[in-house]
Amino acid sequence: MALVDITGQRFGKLTVVKYEYSNGVVTYWRCRCDCGTEIVKSKRNIRDNKHGCFRCYIKDKQKNDHCKSKNKRLYGIWVDMRHRCRNPNYKQFKNYGGKGVMVCEEWDSFEVFWNWALKSGYADNLTIDRIDSNGNYCPENCRWLTKSENSKNSTANWSWVRENRHLQVGKNHPNAIAVKCVETGEVFETVKDAGKYINKRHSNIYTVLNNPNRTVGGYHWQTA
Repeated sequence: MALVDITGQRFGKLTVVKYEYSNGVVTYWRCRCDCGTEIVKSKRNIRDNKHGCFRCYIKDKQKNDHCKSKNKRLYGIWVDMRHRCRNPNYKQFKNYGGKGVMVCEEWDSFEVFWNWALKSGYADNLTIDRIDSNGNYCPENCRWLTKSENSKNSTANWSWVRENRHLQVGKNHPNAIAVKCVETGEVFETVKDAGKYINKRHSNIYTVLNNPNRTVGGYHWQTA
């Protein structure tokens, strides 16, 4: 098979400098990291690279760990957002990644997401919201809203960000009521799904609707 030359191409923080050798199955290439370090990696590992050389990987990891410790709530939002769009085993994947909603590549770094959040007005009483509910999670399509603003904007188009435990029930047939987290936009397609999620009988949810003094599974419920 003819060698496909990738010299000069850029992958993450790596720029391919030249072809080094082949073991007969895998080709290896010399790359230069943004920090100036040169390394030799297989073509597959180069394409999958996001952190550059090992020294830059450790540096990025330390930055991310520092950011995580600063704001655990924001880190939880970031993790949940990525699971919704990328993990087929996640409960709400079908409503996000299953419908083509993606998280932009730059937000693969929590540090980048964290910096955007702070610059765009994040506060602990706000929740993330996609301006275009059919669009992706990216700086151009995301903003921070209060729980009341999120509730008003989510009558027809709901987003999912698991952060809090105060939930709201949408106006639908009792057997297909959509359950939404007011603070975060967390959505279940039916009350039955919500019951499964909190491991409680969904019929119990109906008994506490509009009663702020009663909960099911530690959750408050009210009709929209």
